[in-house]
Amino acid sequence: MEEYKIRISDIDCPEKNQSYGIEAKNFLKKKILNKTVLIKNLKRDKYNRIVGLVIYDKNKDLGKDILESGFAWVWKFSKNVPYKRIESQAKKNKIGLWGKKNPIDPYNWRKKRSFYSYNICS
Repeated sequence: MEEYKIRISDIDCPEKNQSYGIEAKNFLKKKILNKTVLIKNLKRDKYNRIVGLVIYDKNKDLGKDILESGFAWVWKFSKNVPYKRIESQAKKNKIGLWGKKNPIDPYNWRKKRSFYSYNICS
């Protein structure tokens, strides 16, 4: 079995050293560890990671699920309107990291720390 570095398109998870980083990673593991996934709209990023919509359990959208659970932001440059609505609902309901006062998105967190190894839900 081959392993690949995959970045879920349109979302940005907290870094491992950031609040909710471990929770986000554990959430993803629980959903897809040792499962076959389908990657749609496949492309490669500048770090040579596979980027795309991750589908598991036949028709479940992993990006949607992690946003609904409050363990990720919609990626700063995303144009994915349904994902933005899901994030907005999680914020409104103070789910996951949205229960914290003023959570710092990973993009700005990395920028402040000059930390550019980018662990965007991989």
